[in-house]
Amino acid sequence: MQPHTVYLDMANWIALAEGHVDSTPFEKAIADTYIVPVLGLPHLLELASNANTGGRKLVASYMDSVDQLASIKWIKHYWDVIRREAISCFKEMFGGNWEPPVTFFRSFHETMPDADRATIMTVGEGMPRSISEMVDILVDLNEFREYRTDCLDYPDLRQRIVSIRSARGAAKRFTDIELRTWLAELLPERVDMSFGPVEIQDDMRKKFVESVDISKCPAFRANWAFHEGSNLDHATATQSDIPDLWHLTGVAYCDLAFADKRTIEALRKGNYDKMPTGNSGFKGWAQSLGPVG
Repeated sequence: MQPHTVYLDMANWIALAEGHVDSTPFEKAIADTYIVPVLGLPHLLELASNANTGGRKLVASYMDSVDQLASIKWIKHYWDVIRREAISCFKEMFGGNWEPPVTFFRSFHETMPDADRATIMTVGEGMPRSISEMVDILVDLNEFREYRTDCLDYPDLRQRIVSIRSARGAAKRFTDIELRTWLAELLPERVDMSFGPVEIQDDMRKKFVESVDISKCPAFRANWAFHEGSNLDHATATQSDIPDLWHLTGVAYCDLAFADKRTIEALRKGNYDKMPTGNSGFKGWAQSLGPVG
């Protein structure tokens, strides 16, 4: 029996690390291979953003201790997962076979896009192994500064999107053709099929837009449900929306995921069909793991 994948947001990891929630049942469930926690780049970026060095190190060290119980699974960054979803749909449409996109990996480094492997998280001649070390290194990397800029810019971006849509009198909900068109834009120029590489021609992209089944793209749908829910809400966007948005890959692909009230409300208004559990229920869930084993 495969362990259940569990995606916690930072509030839950902090609660465990700081002792606000009894971590014993959670850790026993991991050691008994009943559950396996999942981490991704957004967790590392959020930790690196914590100005409280002591708090940052405490949480990262706790994650390392959990990883020693049984290896944590790592999930790819959501943009890369969405791109993989698009390619999987293309391969099925023009090759006949559906192959789910690979999203989980044994280490953080395996989750990075190929172009970044030689640059991000590089320390001398080797790669850092512990979560604590990776978080400390992130603080000084360009990738982290770009993330901080994205967070700062997001409220203005959200305001512009809402204003443009309102000014043109457009329906606030995205149409299926809009979603399929955006998904098609993520396709590369060439896809490696089972029978060899295929250059994607305009007529192929057109067919893709006309008939791709976006129900097979849960991370893509979660992403746009979040945006759509925000459009319908008109609540003031915040810098924390970026990490919440990036955590949605875990919501889409893990057996159980926890998220804050704001994220859940955006997904609900965006009509997403796989809702995460609210953080208010995390303590009760963690304690319910007690009888495992």
